[in-house]
Amino acid sequence: MNAPALQVKQLVKRYGGVLATDHVDLNVGANEIHALIGPNGAGKTTLVHQLAGSLASDSGSISFHGQDISAMPMHRRVLAGVARSHQVTSVFANYSVLHNVLLAVLARSGSGFRFSGSPFDEQALVDDARHAIALVGLQAKEHVPAHALSHGEQRRVEIALALATRPKLLLLDEPLAGMGPADTGEMVALIEQLKVHATIVLVEHDMGAVFRLADRISVLVYGKVIATDTPDAIRSSATVRQAYLGEEAVH
Repeated sequence: MNAPALQVKQLVKRYGGVLATDHVDLNVGANEIHALIGPNGAGKTTLVHQLAGSLASDSGSISFHGQDISAMPMHRRVLAGVARSHQVTSVFANYSVLHNVLLAVLARSGSGFRFSGSPFDEQALVDDARHAIALVGLQAKEHVPAHALSHGEQRRVEIALALATRPKLLLLDEPLAGMGPADTGEMVALIEQLKVHATIVLVEHDMGAVFRLADRISVLVYGKVIATDTPDAIRSSATVRQAYLGEEAVH
């Protein structure tokens, strides 16, 4: 593993008597793709919410590049370099790709909408937005409204929104959800390229993509991390097969 970028210690989130995340320990190396897998209800998305700051933890700690961000609100985590995508695509449907991403650049820059003219007149901000769009391969679609894009392209726009905040840690929650084979292949290739730019925590149910992409995998069951290892070790683990993957899924 590379030097740790993200260190999670004994992280807990309770809902009544249920532990959605049960004293989770997690170490993610810099520029690593670290996948979180497990059955529905295992606590994967809850953990992503805790890492992003959209859900407060009941106990435990989160350290990012040596800084304790456990009590930091989500907007400050974004400024510190933590960005995320969501299970359900969330873009402004009637805005162009460029306009969508420019809004994320404005939020990161702190400029808001304090312009006497159009933010499109601020060339440095537009250049930043175009850079994020280029990273996801949508340069030819920058003036197309988001509603006119395919589902896969909209998912790439959402990743561009995250990239526009210049993240050091990118949290991807089921980026392949709802995609056909062609879009899936393009998204997997994109995620492979993005590890050059950021550490990635990936939640995904497509096991083929997980085993192709991940440097390491953590398996969650009932809120607990039951295993963390390389894809090959996870694939051959009897404990993991019994708890989640099943014999057929690992052949």
